[in-house]
Amino acid sequence: MPAWAVDRPGVANSGTDLQLRMYEDALESKRLVLFGGDHFASCVKEGAVALGAAMTWFSEHLKP
Repeated sequence: MPAWAVDRPGVANSGTDLQLRMYEDALESKRLVLFGGDHFASCVKEGAVALGAAMTWFSEHLKP
């Protein structure tokens, strides 16, 4: 299922570190797409990347 993380370079146990550990523990089906930026990057700067990844995941795993 799509999830977003905020990267804080150089910060131990940052949001990204926690998200990556959670991703490793999650059961299949899953897909990880990483991109730089702040909390809003998935909506503004990298919106097309985030939306495309989410739509692909849903279309592959939620077929009627």
